[in-house]
Amino acid sequence: AIYVLRKLNVKITVHNRTDKKAQELVQSFPDGVKACADLGDVPPVDIIICTIPGPAQFNLPAHLFVERPIVLDAVYLPKWTPFLLQAREYACPTVFGIDMLVEQGLEQFRIWTGRRPPRHAISNAVYSFHSQIPQ
Repeated sequence: AIYVLRKLNVKITVHNRTDKKAQELVQSFPDGVKACADLGDVPPVDIIICTIPGPAQFNLPAHLFVERPIVLDAVYLPKWTPFLLQAREYACPTVFGIDMLVEQGLEQFRIWTGRRPPRHAISNAVYSFHSQIPQ
């Protein structure tokens, strides 16, 4: 995600439950990425991408949701993670992890095969399988 956002000239702030890991990640990118140990210091944002496991029960400070950023959660089980439920309380637009998984898979199919992916067939297969998994 950081790689693509940098290509789009997006300012990026990384937070990790372990500040050392956030610093290591930031050092992997030359410019435009900074780490933040205290989320209370982060000004309002346009996009929040969460990659923390759903059961982690992680909540962001309320001030980050006030301007209704687009919220993406990479976790696809459960569909409604505690993080997405928090975003929903503030009426933020949300993107589910399962939707991110489908889009990533479609793009990987195109890159690896050089062909247009059968979107309908792949999407239906993934969503059908996902709906059968107990949440």
